[in-house]
Amino acid sequence: MLSLGAIDMIRRKQKSLSAITQRLEVSLSRRAKISSSVARYWLVFVLLFLWAPMLVACQTASERQELTIAAAASLNTTFSEIGDAFTKESGIPVTFSFAATGTLSEQIRNGAPFDIFAAADTAHITNLFVEGYIIPESRAVFAHGLVSLVIAPDSGLQLKSLNDLKNIAVERFTIANPKIAPYGAAAQTIVENAGLWTQIEEHLVFGESVRQSLQYIDSGEIPAGIIPNSLLLDSPLIIIPIDSALYDPVEHGIGIIADSHHTAEAEQFLNFLFSPQGQAILANHGLIPVADP
Repeated sequence: MLSLGAIDMIRRKQKSLSAITQRLEVSLSRRAKISSSVARYWLVFVLLFLWAPMLVACQTASERQELTIAAAASLNTTFSEIGDAFTKESGIPVTFSFAATGTLSEQIRNGAPFDIFAAADTAHITNLFVEGYIIPESRAVFAHGLVSLVIAPDSGLQLKSLNDLKNIAVERFTIANPKIAPYGAAAQTIVENAGLWTQIEEHLVFGESVRQSLQYIDSGEIPAGIIPNSLLLDSPLIIIPIDSALYDPVEHGIGIIADSHHTAEAEQFLNFLFSPQGQAILANHGLIPVADP
């Protein structure tokens, strides 16, 4: 779609072209000695001279493409900030679709028009690559994520560590659905390794994404759960770190969609993500960057 500035420019050029063409025709009619073929050459030259800037303007406007990025729900606040910073630097607007990694993978298989997929693991990126949905050389790990035990302030729970759940009963406990959310799978691993799965399983409430699990706790609907640190910046909730020996940090993979029509812009976004500025934003949101910011 052309910008208003480009449309206005075309209208002004059209008026100018009409006036000049009329003057040229009058001038040519007065020059009886000039052959009609020469007159046509002059007219073509004038038309090309006047229309060239408009064609350049149209091309520039049409090339200013918007990126559509599918990103794991755990990256909501992080990538929103990265998107704003990228647009400010490049002039390329970005639209995000945040959901569970498994949900987004299925959308990509079903033809969703994404340009980039940023997942909360590498397995989904690898699977999509094998199936032909990801450009091979674009695959990369851009960060690692950690999780915390999160408690609603008004819940009345007096917990100092995850192990306290062995002695304190909770009516409900939330994690993201392990079948579609890698952070949910990590949370399940943590609870199992802590020897709490049998005790907590019947009290579990699965969120369709980590964002939904966080909303359950934020609203006070559920007193506690395990949430990615990347969603907890400036959170008013009670945050208790979880022993890193209980799980491996979550790898965040990324890749450019094979059917994207904006691969050049997508490569620019990936370059920005791995730049010191991009990696610093990741670190500020509680992720472990792959490069020193």
